Amino acid sequence: MEPKFQHNPKWNGSISWTNASFIVITPLLTMAMLPLVIWKSGLSWWDFANFSFMIFTTGVALTVGYHRLFGHQTFETPAWIRGIFLFFGAGCLENSALKWASDHRYHHRFVDKDGDPYNINRGFFYAHMGWIFFNDPPERTLANVPDLSEDRLVQLQHKYFLPLCFFVGFGIPTLIGAAVGRPLAGFFWGGLFRVVFLQHMTFFINSACHTFGNRPYSTKVTARDCWWLALLTNGEGYHNFHHAFGSDYRNGVRWYHWDPSKWVIGTLAALGLATNLKRTPDAIILKARLETSFEEFRAALANKEIPDSLLVTRAALEAKLQEFQLKLREFQAWKDTKVEKHARFRAARARYWKRRLRNERLALEAAVAEFRIAMRSHQASFA
Repeated sequence: MEPKFQHNPKWNGSISWTNASFIVITPLLTMAMLPLVIWKSGLSWWDFANFSFMIFTTGVALTVGYHRLFGHQTFETPAWIRGIFLFFGAGCLENSALKWASDHRYHHRFVDKDGDPYNINRGFFYAHMGWIFFNDPPERTLANVPDLSEDRLVQLQHKYFLPLCFFVGFGIPTLIGAAVGRPLAGFFWGGLFRVVFLQHMTFFINSACHTFGNRPYSTKVTARDCWWLALLTNGEGYHNFHHAFGSDYRNGVRWYHWDPSKWVIGTLAALGLATNLKRTPDAIILKARLETSFEEFRAALANKEIPDSLLVTRAALEAKLQEFQLKLREFQAWKDTKVEKHARFRAARARYWKRRLRNERLALEAAVAEFRIAMRSHQASFA
């Protein structure tokens, strides 16, 4: 039975003083310590190396591990890889993987509604960090993560999260700094400063990525693609795509999209350490882009007659899309059977299919681009 959440614009619920104190104090402490650390320890390349190591390990553990593996199960990986993600993910100080994934699944299930933990409709600040100041409503339980509740490693991290998060988040960078005679700098740059930076980059996905950017794949939710946030969050900024295709292991679907998380997963797969990578077919992605473009066009011309020529163009595009989907099904059938027995013939056939599908996809993408140009020209004529 679906839980029912009660909305109150005054942010109902009791305040979590532990969360509120940590979220408020850590940025203030960072600003207060910055001149002291520079005065006492100066600046060194070791500090940059410490920060880089910690931001990479904990950041990847968050985006690849917490988000795409535990939150959405977009791929599978051995227990020892999951253990690494859980170990370094604790150093983000963003709760255990069990609780993080639970909140995130509620976000996708009730996006922009009362059950959304960081609902942007309750304000930018609330979505960014205000929601953390309050205890969970009784309706928000861990019942939506039964798969993770049976994972012994996830349960172990959840049980010992508090000592683990402080050891990984602050202890390790301090020890790294101490190894080169810079314990205070290690604590500050690899620990405190890195934690504040990483947390607020995560928070911006919940706030800025539901406020700024475009929506090429779906206009049904507020999630938006924001390329500049992708640069700061290991590719998480392509949020409209993510909400449209949450089971895809990628967020940046284009070759030029900055998505290191996708590349890490791909590298693990190449090494045999990740399997069952979920990937949305190109035809479905193109269909979503086409439908979204037409919805935006209809909204722009809400009270105006849509030209017949554009309706004909759309029908032609849909016919091309159906043809492309048919070729994809034929290709999948060939992959499943592989009637050619000789390896050389199978390789030649694979190259043929790859070239054929690539040409069909490029033609379809060009048609979508022409459709958008036609829409803009019609919109301009009504301006």
